[in-house]
Amino acid sequence: MEIVKQNETYQISDTNEKGWEMTGTANKDVSGSLTISFAVSKPGELVESIGDCTYSKPFDNGMISVSYSVSEVKRAEFVPYMDSVIDSVLQHFNQAS
Repeated sequence: MEIVKQNETYQISDTNEKGWEMTGTANKDVSGSLTISFAVSKPGELVESIGDCTYSKPFDNGMISVSYSVSEVKRAEFVPYMDSVIDSVLQHFNQAS
């Protein structure tokens, strides 16, 4: 029997200074490809959905793919936070390599 590891999946979460809660996953393939997917909401009596993001970085290609959904009103606040989440995950994997 052969058992071969194909990928690693990590749960990611954060609460920022605005009270936004982020939950998602980071998947790292054995080839080095990385996919990050998360949603951001603001808890309260009625949970407010802020936005969501998917980031993909293939191992053998210098190009990345980023997709996000957010209301126009929240875009200026969401995009810098989205970038900080992505940067934190990338930093984690660079340190772990």
